[in-house]
Amino acid sequence: DTPGTLKLTNGGIAADREFVRSSGSTRYGCHACSAQRPRATMRCPEPGRLYDPDFLHGCTPPRISLPLPYLYGWFLLALVAIVNGIVREKTYGRRLAERDAHQLSTLLAAIAVSAVTALLHLAWPLPDRATALRVGLTWLVMTVAFECLFGHVVAGHPWRRLWADYDLRAGRVWSLFLAWLAALPTLLFLATGTAD
Repeated sequence: DTPGTLKLTNGGIAADREFVRSSGSTRYGCHACSAQRPRATMRCPEPGRLYDPDFLHGCTPPRISLPLPYLYGWFLLALVAIVNGIVREKTYGRRLAERDAHQLSTLLAAIAVSAVTALLHLAWPLPDRATALRVGLTWLVMTVAFECLFGHVVAGHPWRRLWADYDLRAGRVWSLFLAWLAALPTLLFLATGTAD
């Protein structure tokens, strides 16, 4: 077979790519990235050829998407954080200094979030590192947005009070929790030994 240019649509992204069928093989090669995938099962618009919309590998920009279980999972993480705050106010927060209670509460939140994320990954494994990065960054943005919306708009806290929790020099460790939250999905993906 001679190489031909086909216009395929992969997840809504149109791309012109040159493909060729390996001689005497049931695998197709992509001239753009030299990747090979199993023989497709769908008919190509060009007579005598086959193609699969999922065949493209490294040829088109990836779709920016987030697995729904992880999107919904953020709301579970938010619920865990709220419960953690209630426990703090009702128990050890009454005995410890405010800064110490803040640090302990942040540590417990990090442990709880790690456990929930591990369960999510166990039930719905993250498919690749790029998806894990998107999950972490999305969680980070949603958490900061929720904090600003609820803390300032609903609870009426001044911005100065909200930003105070980011001051590491004063012993406030909330920024460390946010960094852990953003990195957690990727670290978990790498820890499982799953390859991209």
